[in-house]
Amino acid sequence: MPGHTAATFPDSVRSIVAAGHELGCHGWTHEDLATLDEAAEHDVMTRSFEAIGEIAGRPPHGFRAPFWSLSPRTLGIAADLGFRYDSSLMADDVHLYRPRIGDRHDPRVSSLGTPGPLVEVPISWSLDDWPHFEPGERGVGPLSAASKVEEIWTEELRYAWRSEPGGVLTLTMHPEAIGRGHRMAMLERFIGTVRTLDGVIFERLDAVVDRWSAAHPA
Repeated sequence: MPGHTAATFPDSVRSIVAAGHELGCHGWTHEDLATLDEAAEHDVMTRSFEAIGEIAGRPPHGFRAPFWSLSPRTLGIAADLGFRYDSSLMADDVHLYRPRIGDRHDPRVSSLGTPGPLVEVPISWSLDDWPHFEPGERGVGPLSAASKVEEIWTEELRYAWRSEPGGVLTLTMHPEAIGRGHRMAMLERFIGTVRTLDGVIFERLDAVVDRWSAAHPA
């Protein structure tokens, strides 16, 4: 959740927390962190961390960069603020890992850093409703049929269920995208499919990260 949303609609946000849901940080007004200087980026992340923590009654554990766009400093700032995990990267499909810090790249060879303290919950554009449902540049496409997205998400789910034990399939959904009636109906059908697969559970990411961290200490 963007910090601006939490500060503007505190009663609605408190009702989300009261219903048992987790709140993570998603910038202040959905800024592209990669375009900010160091001071501005630190200010945005600090203000959002504090706003979410005040509304939720506890510091947030999770961070997701707006646009999934990070600067070279972002993960370090997140770790310093006290976040436990990030969910903005795509180095694995469904398995948690610790992102490296200190990678250096040039056209000849890359020098890889070492795993940092944060846990990564990987995401994917194919599992995000926005590129499927919202117009692209200049208002053109894609506006895909909900049935197409249901097929993609269902097949991703079935593959992970068959082939990736312990995997975490993370959907990304925006209220203004998934919230149309026929898309909500698709989401209900997808949830029904999930419930037919033995061993699949719905769980908050903070709980997933805590369990994984206990088995994979830094």
